[in-house]
Amino acid sequence: MVRAELAGVCDVGAWSLSDEDILCVLDEIVAAEAQLAALRLAVVAEVDGRDLGVAEATTTAGLLRGRLLLGPGEANRTVKLALGLRADCAGTGAALARAACSEEQARVITHAITRLPPVDAGIKLRRSGS
Repeated sequence: MVRAELAGVCDVGAWSLSDEDILCVLDEIVAAEAQLAALRLAVVAEVDGRDLGVAEATTTAGLLRGRLLLGPGEANRTVKLALGLRADCAGTGAALARAACSEEQARVITHAITRLPPVDAGIKLRRSGS
């Protein structure tokens, strides 16, 4: 489905594009990469939620290592990011899907947010001047 569309686009020689068009194509490619990353990560989170890694490996990261030929570190980071975007950082996942940030930016944001200590609901906020 997506690959068939991309095949047609790839047949256009970049050399034949005007300066303005080639910059627009570059922008579109970067946006499409962000949207595809958001889709890939949403699917990884769903695979993890369904425990599909258990059938082919023992974990979702193991499944990614085998199916996507990722190294152990990259597979673990991918699962961690996918789960973070689904849970604590859903807004960042939505920004990635809109191509408002890159996958690397989403990774940095998610890493920072998921490392924050939990907020104690019993803490009262002090107002300035009180």
